[in-house]
Amino acid sequence: MPGGGMNGCVAGLDLGGSTLKAGLFDAAGRLLHQQTAATPAGSGPQAIVDTISTTIESLRRRPADSPVAAGAIQAVGVGSPGLIDNSGRVHGPAVNLLGWQGTSLSEMVTSRCGIACVAGNDVNFAALAEARHRACDNLVFIALGTGIGGGIVSGGTLISGNLGMAGEIGHVVVEPGGRGCGCGQRGCVEQYAGARAVTDETALQSAARMLARAIGYLLSIVAPELVVIGGGSVERFPQLIELVNTALQSESFGYIRERTLVQPSQLGYRAGMIGAAIAAREAIVTVKPAPPALPNTGSTQAK
Repeated sequence: MPGGGMNGCVAGLDLGGSTLKAGLFDAAGRLLHQQTAATPAGSGPQAIVDTISTTIESLRRRPADSPVAAGAIQAVGVGSPGLIDNSGRVHGPAVNLLGWQGTSLSEMVTSRCGIACVAGNDVNFAALAEARHRACDNLVFIALGTGIGGGIVSGGTLISGNLGMAGEIGHVVVEPGGRGCGCGQRGCVEQYAGARAVTDETALQSAARMLARAIGYLLSIVAPELVVIGGGSVERFPQLIELVNTALQSESFGYIRERTLVQPSQLGYRAGMIGAAIAAREAIVTVKPAPPALPNTGSTQAK
């Protein structure tokens, strides 16, 4: 990825099944402008990349009182559903996005837009945003919606794992032999704490207990300082955080639990967009310039 230090703007895009959320951020990380566009989810990857390109061009012209010159956006981060490795390639199907499997999202955006692109899983980028926002080096983010996603930041580094598969907390088995899941397992936490399962107060109590059980497993393996829970279910049932904290008392190792906080998201629906921009910015900063070429003296003798 081209260098350029901390000067200039970056764009952060959060690609959802129905909506693309985009933001333009300055060198200090301040949000200058945000906008949305409809995701052409059923039209294939090229149509989505075309929408991304149109959105980036629109960001370059905003805000109206402080226009960003063409080319001034140094890099773009794109968060998307699906298993996405560190090179930006999508492995496995992506929820609600037709034909996404096997595509190289980073390469497609760079080729189409002429701008360096960092691509990753949307929930992973949300985890990165929450961690940087809170200055927390060890954090787990859990996104509760129709499905359940997760992201892990450990030692200040986003953990993506093999083929981008780290953090798939929704498919942690919390009830062996329990409800069938689309992944082929039985008893996944997603079947008890996903939005479709939480229909009333009784179901909410069960969801909190099962979610606490899954978090308990994570505490023993990852040992985060903070577990952040976000997504539509938390907005719908704000009492869920307290219920999870209560259930966690009997579902986790006490010494670790006493040193871990469980809190709601502070960034809300913008977390994925902000995290994508952070990933783009950090990628620029960490790139080392190539060493200068040695002058050609025309001599082949050893010095």
